[in-house]
Amino acid sequence: MRHDNHTLRVPCVSAILVNPQGQVLLQQRDDKPELPYAGYWALFGGRIEDGEQPEIALRRELIEEIELSDIQLRFWKVYERFHPEKEAIVIQHIYIGKITLLVEDIVLHEGQAARYFDEKTFNNVAIAFGFDNLLSEFFAGRDGFMQNFENA
Repeated sequence: MRHDNHTLRVPCVSAILVNPQGQVLLQQRDDKPELPYAGYWALFGGRIEDGEQPEIALRRELIEEIELSDIQLRFWKVYERFHPEKEAIVIQHIYIGKITLLVEDIVLHEGQAARYFDEKTFNNVAIAFGFDNLLSEFFAGRDGFMQNFENA
């Protein structure tokens, strides 16, 4: 697919939040017809505002979405993906964070549910924004990522 220099570029940030069991916390998006990927599962995060650094944006999003402010984050990667509904290229920044909250203790302000998934169970639900490929990559290298996280 060809994109020219006039294509809208939208910087976004998301977190792979990992609990001590190695499961990843995902958010089920609201079930609104106007919302892209309504009802699908996704990583927590959102758009980076003008002048905002990616990690600051992610910390803001985590506070807004689940009141999570005290978390250690490590940058993992940045990549581009096409968002067909917006006809835009998303510049996706991904961070990894360790989380110890139980699902029942999460205060959810966006989305209809939050749930932990492991490398087998995340394939049983619809995942938004191509994050299923990202999660497959993460789970394939999780032990190395988490070891690097501990040593940083």
